[in-house]
Amino acid sequence: MVRDDESSGNTRFGPYPAKYYIPDKPRPEGILFKNAVDTEMKVMVSIELQEGKNAMMMKRYQVRDASAPRDNEYEAFEALGQVFKAHTAVVLRLLEFWFGSGRIVIMDSAFASVNTAIALRRFLLHCIGMVKHCTVGYPMNALKEALDAEVATKEGGSDHMGITKAAVTNYRTREQEDELQTLAAVAYQCDGHRSTVISTVGTTNLAPARKQVEHKLVDVPGHPGEQHVELVETVKPPRPNVIEQFYQNAHQVDNHNQLRQGDLRAEEHWKTMKWWLRVYCFIFAVCMVDAYYAYCYQTHDHDTTFRQFTALVANYLSPVVTEEVTKEQKQEEMMQTLEHAIVEDHHLKPISEHPKYVGKVYDSRHSGPDYRCKVCGDNHARYYCETCSQGEVIFAVHGEHSSHYMCGRKHLLSKIAPMLVAPDEDDEEED
Repeated sequence: MVRDDESSGNTRFGPYPAKYYIPDKPRPEGILFKNAVDTEMKVMVSIELQEGKNAMMMKRYQVRDASAPRDNEYEAFEALGQVFKAHTAVVLRLLEFWFGSGRIVIMDSAFASVNTAIALRRFLLHCIGMVKHCTVGYPMNALKEALDAEVATKEGGSDHMGITKAAVTNYRTREQEDELQTLAAVAYQCDGHRSTVISTVGTTNLAPARKQVEHKLVDVPGHPGEQHVELVETVKPPRPNVIEQFYQNAHQVDNHNQLRQGDLRAEEHWKTMKWWLRVYCFIFAVCMVDAYYAYCYQTHDHDTTFRQFTALVANYLSPVVTEEVTKEQKQEEMMQTLEHAIVEDHHLKPISEHPKYVGKVYDSRHSGPDYRCKVCGDNHARYYCETCSQGEVIFAVHGEHSSHYMCGRKHLLSKIAPMLVAPDEDDEEED
């Protein structure tokens, strides 16, 4: 399967030739990229930078207005009926090298429409897309009425499952009637959440029931009125196969973006005023995440984290300055030896395990005690060094799972540094 979506680049620095604003994104204003991910390998295989309106109008498969020039290539595509609106044209450009492969394309509401489904069908590609905004030719009202009637007959109303389906028969032209026979519209509702999908593949047979782990507020035994957050595993009702396929693969681009923006954060560290370097930084970060997913897929190693992989790559790419053992290398070897000996004495523990807080129960508004980190000075440190703490005076340090994950190592290095012994000056004088 293939998942297409959009990603945004960081725009804290420098001007850009085309800037977009998407309120739902973590960074709503910035460079916009449309991309496609192979859902099996999780690798981002195609990217397109979104430029200005006039520049995008001149691209392949895009319909042009009367003021735009028409070349021979555009006239040839127009004669074949292969020019489409912007949201359909960008999907075709991203998936061009998959034409004829029969792959299934998973699309969100920014791309999915009857037009896009018909266009992909012409190039022998299937699609499953969530329809919300592009409803031309889609029986949205008919599906809603039928679904409301079906859900109303269920005991308990909208909390119970309802499914309805219909053929896409009310498209605005009759010239594509044969193609419409392969399209289907499916509406589904469960727990008050409604999905309307257009599909050229799959069935509405129910998939197996699925388990979902959620954070929920649970009452504390023996403490009336107090609650705490627990991971609760619930069994969700089965969904139609076509809906299940969509939701199983809809998050692939988001996961890719999370590793690129949340863990690697190359766009934050590289402060440049040139927009083309910002684009290069985005592509470099995408290549790093792609390399990680390709490594996991090829070696079947799903235990290595992305941070461990980037550290491994950095170690292999570091140039060897000299073959001689320098003073810094000697200190590094000594530091590693001392670190193994000292790490047991300065082991970090959660502050909630400190004798001052053992046995305390917190309500839903508090996630536990946190202090100011003694290393970086920032708040929300939830670990402490048992050796450096004295009584109720807690030596707080950020843990390895926070954004300040280096604080624990810096604390260890501060204990190791005084133990380092410089090379003898007499030996240097003799040489």
